[in-house]
Amino acid sequence: MAFERVQVSGPELTERRQPGIHFLKRFRLQPVETSLCVHRGLHETGVAQHAQVLGHRRLRHPQLPLDFSHRLFGRDQETQDGAAVRLRDDFEHRFHAMYIPHTAYSCQGMYKSSPKAVAPVTVFRDRSRIAALQTVGVASFRRKTRRSAAAHGGSAGRRIGTDSRQEAEMPAVTESIESGVSSRDVVLRGVHRRAVEAVIWGMPAVNFDRLYQSMVRAGGAWNQVVYWSRLPDWKNQTLTPNPDVLYFFPFINTLEVGPVVLQIPPAGADGSITGSVDDCWQTAIEDVGPAGVDKGKGGRYLILPPGYKGHVPEGYIPMPSSTYQSYGILRSNPASGSAADVARAAGYGKQVKVFPLSSAAKPPATVFVDVIDVVYDNTIPYDLRFFQSLHRMIQIEPWLDRDRAMIDLLKSIGIEKGKPFTPDVSTKATLTDAASDAHDYLDARYEEVFEPPFDASARWALPASKELIAALQTNFADPSSYPTDARGLAFCYAYFSAKHLGEGQFYLMTIKDKDGNRLDAAKTYRLHVPPNPPVRLYWSATVYDRATHALIRDMKWSSRSSNTPGLQKNDDGSSDLYFGPTPPAGKESNWVPTHPSGGIEVLFRLYGPELAFFEKKWILPDLERIANV
Repeated sequence: MAFERVQVSGPELTERRQPGIHFLKRFRLQPVETSLCVHRGLHETGVAQHAQVLGHRRLRHPQLPLDFSHRLFGRDQETQDGAAVRLRDDFEHRFHAMYIPHTAYSCQGMYKSSPKAVAPVTVFRDRSRIAALQTVGVASFRRKTRRSAAAHGGSAGRRIGTDSRQEAEMPAVTESIESGVSSRDVVLRGVHRRAVEAVIWGMPAVNFDRLYQSMVRAGGAWNQVVYWSRLPDWKNQTLTPNPDVLYFFPFINTLEVGPVVLQIPPAGADGSITGSVDDCWQTAIEDVGPAGVDKGKGGRYLILPPGYKGHVPEGYIPMPSSTYQSYGILRSNPASGSAADVARAAGYGKQVKVFPLSSAAKPPATVFVDVIDVVYDNTIPYDLRFFQSLHRMIQIEPWLDRDRAMIDLLKSIGIEKGKPFTPDVSTKATLTDAASDAHDYLDARYEEVFEPPFDASARWALPASKELIAALQTNFADPSSYPTDARGLAFCYAYFSAKHLGEGQFYLMTIKDKDGNRLDAAKTYRLHVPPNPPVRLYWSATVYDRATHALIRDMKWSSRSSNTPGLQKNDDGSSDLYFGPTPPAGKESNWVPTHPSGGIEVLFRLYGPELAFFEKKWILPDLERIANV
């Protein structure tokens, strides 16, 4: 097999082509001035770590030399044979060449009479595919088989995007399939691969749907507000919630009623709101409250349906949304954790109003649904329920241009706009298995979130990549970026995005102690919070179940904060917090209980962070393991 390098330069990345970008990144390909190389004898491609995690049976392919990765990527001989073997196996695992049929590629002897087929410019038609390709580092792979035409309903070995004359000039590359594997099994393998991609891509929408469906189970409906009337306990099973605020979630749907008004009260002695409004893909539309557009003066935000061209009345703050469904993540901040201050914050939050613009002359009373005593769960189900939820979202929402590459992919697993989702028994099993494998893949990549740390002296990190934050804040405006992998990873352990992260709040998270060991719920840790934390409102530290990214069930409480009544402080104003199954003697007020099994993760929040924090004049040290009581 011979390879030629294909140079990519200046691709035109339109919205329609956007889905391919992050797919390609899995191959470590950049869309501009990146050397690509190609190999047409391979059928499926994938990621080494992913293939090792999943451990699927593989199709047999022509034997590849152990040094093919050297020739393929132009690497020197320092590449180890073992890595080449893993990479070869990866190629056998994953994506069909049909995902990228328009990518320019070249192999010696392929298009002898068609020099235009080896064009030096690659145009990426599908932004969603770029990430997956960049994981491995390859542009385009195509195959030709000698299966019979009868088995495929057409010419044997016909490549997508080629004519018969070109096909005749291409040398055949054979492959054999394990004996006894039926065509149905091959199809289900394709369903499996595509379903894994659907999970990663659809994560934020399913995350949103899980939040809304929990509201429905609690008796709520669209254009109403679900809220917690007291500080939440473990029954709030949303992803990494804050137990030190009162949440108010207005769930908004403009599909039938048109533009919807979200009215935020002015901040003052009665309280303040730190909040954002996101579309159902959890892309930030705008922030509200003192850190938002109204700057604490309050205001009427007008959430507009996709493509709205109507008049926006004077006095309203327009919020154009890409989706019909959206929601507000509003945190009513109590002055302290006392019962009186919490009740005051609840009363302030209930000044929020939601109503259709069409009824603005005489707005109806806003309906509030209290879920303080309800198990409110939006943890991600890695089974058939994931696809059922994704199907619901696809039926309601318009296709965004950046996601058009997913239309056919979802159709191949049974999700199609305007049609019911009715997989047969074998497909249900395949989808369930794929959801589980997607979970394994995301979990295997979870530690990437914590690199690099916020400060080199500690392991705390903002748990989201810079590329993802920028994309969520700009509605993916950069045509050369679509970080669907990072997005899928982020929304498997959290919900919501802020338009101006750092204005109202900031987050530091860790999963390891000072010595680099993973946090163990059976052990006890101390967190020293230095004096004078640079916050205008408060700080808090919350512990979560590492497996679910939710509050640990059946615990007395899940966090300690600067607002916690009776929190002990050291003489210099610092505080020592403790995480473990039992409290150190005399330290129960500073203790966060854990269940003595499994792993944990700790999230440190700063509400109203000040400049000194971002200048790193105040550094939060790592958790330190201490002897169990």
